[in-house]
Formats: sequence, structure tokens, C-alpha cells
Amino acid sequence: MKIKIISILILFSYQIIFSQNKVWGTYDLDSIVYLEMPFTVYEFDTIIDNNRVYEIYSEDKSSKFIAQKLFFSEHYINSSKSVLPTNAKNLKTFYLDVIDVLNEINTYKLDYGGSIQKNNLEGYRFLHKNNDGKSLHETNMFYINKNLYSFSYFNENGLNEIDRKKFFNSIVFNDEYKPIQYPIKRMSYRNKIILGLLGLLLFSYILRSKYKRKHIP
Repeated sequence: MKIKIISILILFSYQIIFSQNKVWGTYDLDSIVYLEMPFTVYEFDTIIDNNRVYEIYSEDKSSKFIAQKLFFSEHYINSSKSVLPTNAKNLKTFYLDVIDVLNEINTYKLDYGGSIQKNNLEGYRFLHKNNDGKSLHETNMFYINKNLYSFSYFNENGLNEIDRKKFFNSIVFNDEYKPIQYPIKRMSYRNKIILGLLGLLLFSYILRSKYKRKHIP
């Protein structure tokens, strides 16, 4: 199930739409994310295995820009086989699992992979290169609010650094919607009281110790 679900990420990443007008505009992927893309921008919205996939994309003859959102269904989220992250450690493992699947079906070799930060959100960035060692494909992904966002730039002539920076730096996550990456376990009221009492006992012990030391003849 993991491979089936994650493979959806790239299922629609290779449509061929041509446009000659390289004008950048700002587009909403959803209420949380907006970014800039060049050329004519198209959208695609479908459901596969009860999981909705929505993306906006643009291309010319040599380059492609893709912003995609995978909505994990409640059935998958609540499944015993679900691999969705529940803490920081699981989040990193989740990203690495996604990359493992992509590597199995990608014709290019993994060039680089590493954690990235944006708006205090932890994501993962990875690049693929061809046999000549030229980096052709970069993807940044973020797991947010039980959805997986991925942003990809591909150029068969090699990644253009100006276009690469403009595209990825333009990605904005709206903090007003309080994006979260995994449940934050809040301390129970009972535990707060217990820790508070322990803190008071420790504090009083320190004060007594200092007082005794101060008054030793």
C-alpha cells in the first residue's frame, strides 16, 4: 500500500504542454500554499484509490514546473498499515521512504538529499542527475496537515540556477492556517500538577541547601 500511495506523487509529473511565453505569475495551490510559476499554468485534479491528487504545472520544450498536493484519505490515515508520520523521527523516515520509491521508478540517479526548513516547517530536498553528472531534476517536499506537498523543477539541459531559485524561493506557507506536521502531544493536567510539585520540592531543597551552607560556622 505504501508504494501504491506514494507512487501517485509522480504519476502526473510528465504531461507535455508547450508554451513559449516565460512570464512568471503567482498561483494558489490551496489556501495554505502559493508560489510563482512561468509559462501557461494548467491544473489537474483527480482521485486515485480514494486519495485525491491536485496539481498545477507548466512547461516549455525543455523545462517543467510542478506543484502537487496529495490528500491522504481518512481510510488510509486510520489504516493499521499507514506510514504517515506522528513525530519528528517518523517524519524523516517518511521522507526517506518516499525517496526510496521515487528512486525505483526514476530514470535518473539520486544526486543529493537533505533536510530543508521553510516557515519553521521541516521538508526534504533531493536532486537527480543523468549519466553525465548533470543535475536535471529537483524536488522539495513537505508533509503538512496530513497532506503531502511536492514541488518539482526539471530541465533536460540542466537546472537553470536563476529559475531554480525563483521557483523554490517563491513557495510560501500561510501561517494563518497553523500548518502542523505531526500531532503535538500536550501534557495532561495531572502530569502538570505532578511536575509542578516536583519542581517546588526541588526548589525548596535547593534553598534549604544554600541556607545551610551559608550558615555553617
